[in-house]
Order: sequence, then structure tokens, then C-alpha cells
Amino acid sequence: GLVPPFRVMDVITKANQRAATLPPGAEKILRMEVGQPGTGLPEGARLAAAAALNAGDPLGYTEGLGRDFLRARIAAHYQDWYGVTLSPSRIAVMVRADRSVVWSIAQVLAQPRRRA
Repeated sequence: GLVPPFRVMDVITKANQRAATLPPGAEKILRMEVGQPGTGLPEGARLAAAAALNAGDPLGYTEGLGRDFLRARIAAHYQDWYGVTLSPSRIAVMVRADRSVVWSIAQVLAQPRRRA
């Protein structure tokens, strides 16, 4: 039988309807919410992946909170764009939003309670 639609499908349907009403020449919408890519890997990404695989470096697990260079670059972005000084040690890079929410709640609950 058919799988009944669920919230994400309703959101996608509405997004598609809205995209269909954009005027000619409007900026193209880049869809990144669900599904599979409809095109091959971009040439630059393919070459970078091949170079990384051919470098001979071990492909072990990354750091639990994200790669140091990425966390440092995110901190630099906050400084450049928002004028906010942020230590890379305060940044956590997560793959999925649900994991980051759970991690954030765990960090708050791990703090000692303070009285107001």
C-alpha cells in the first residue's frame, strides 16, 4: 500500500508549490533537505576525494567535536561576519541536528546548578 504522507513530505510539497510560482529569472533554489542527488559529484569534490584517498593517510575517526581546522575556521567566520570572538574549543560540529540538540542539553545538565 501507500505510505501516508508525513510532515516533511507536506513541507516539501509546499516548497515545490512555492518554487513553481517564482518569476522568470529569479534566483535558483538549491534544494538540500531530503532525497538523493540528481547529478554526479562535482569535479572539484571528486578530485579532492581522490587526492585524499591517494595520499596514503589513515582514514580513522575524526575528533568527536569536529576537526580542529574546521572549528577554527568557524570561529574566524564569527569574528569576520559578526565581530564576535569565539574560541574554537566552544564550537562543536555535528552531523545531524538531533545529535546537536541532545549534546547541547547534556552539556547544560552537566553544569553545576546555581541559585538565582
